[in-house]
Amino acid sequence: MVSYDQKPLDQETNRNQTSSRQDFFWINTLELRIYCERLLTTFTQVATEDVETFINNLLEQAIQPIIWLNNFEELLNLNLQFLWDQISTVKLTRTRLFIVEKRKELKALLYHSEGLNIRCQNGTYSFKKVKFHLSKIEKYCEKRLFLTQCKFEYLQYKPSLVSLNTTPFDEKIDLEIQRLIAEEEYLNFQKQYQQESALPSIQKIKINSQLNQFADLIYQMINEIKVNDLPLIETSNSNIAKLVASFFTDSNGSSIEQSTIRTYLQKNKPEKRPKEYNRIRFT
Repeated sequence: MVSYDQKPLDQETNRNQTSSRQDFFWINTLELRIYCERLLTTFTQVATEDVETFINNLLEQAIQPIIWLNNFEELLNLNLQFLWDQISTVKLTRTRLFIVEKRKELKALLYHSEGLNIRCQNGTYSFKKVKFHLSKIEKYCEKRLFLTQCKFEYLQYKPSLVSLNTTPFDEKIDLEIQRLIAEEEYLNFQKQYQQESALPSIQKIKINSQLNQFADLIYQMINEIKVNDLPLIETSNSNIAKLVASFFTDSNGSSIEQSTIRTYLQKNKPEKRPKEYNRIRFT
């Protein structure tokens, strides 16, 4: 089988569906041999009058349509023995003639055979097509490389007619690269922040006293014990409750509910804390 540099059929497939022309347009990126075999098999199932539409749909998805078309033609030539028993001579002839004409059309449109598929039918460069191809690329470094290639092509094969009162194509490319760089930096910063702010994974500390006695110790540090007329610790009830629930267990080794600690710490709920004779004091 011929090696394909372009495999435009790269979207998810429903594996439960039977193979069909519609299913073929949305298959996952396959190994080269499987891709070529499926391409040939589906080609044999396409009606003769639909050959042009079949090829055009695939070319629309290819980043380098002329290279894809050349490879498809070579694939047909290498498998004539297989095709001879599967399709009519009329269909094969019609396909060959269409490939020749389509290649001429694409070359005339791009002015060079190795161009990326980023032009409109009138020969102008389409940023919408650039965004379409860009949406299929996952890694930021590969996105920037593709955009740089688009800019190089535009500057090398710049059309003679350029629309006025619009942002030039190469400037749009530069802005898109800047956007990707800013987006990547933000995501990296966000990822780093989440890693740094995540609670460390430690074994929880067991409280052997009654839970309300332990909560009362915290209450004393917040409301009763002073250092230079300031509370020993300053925090909110919700914050300290979250800390206790995250790092401590009760005497049975069970998790502690934040709402329970918040209740014990409320000034207007003295009945929830231990009686004076049962309180644990720091002194």
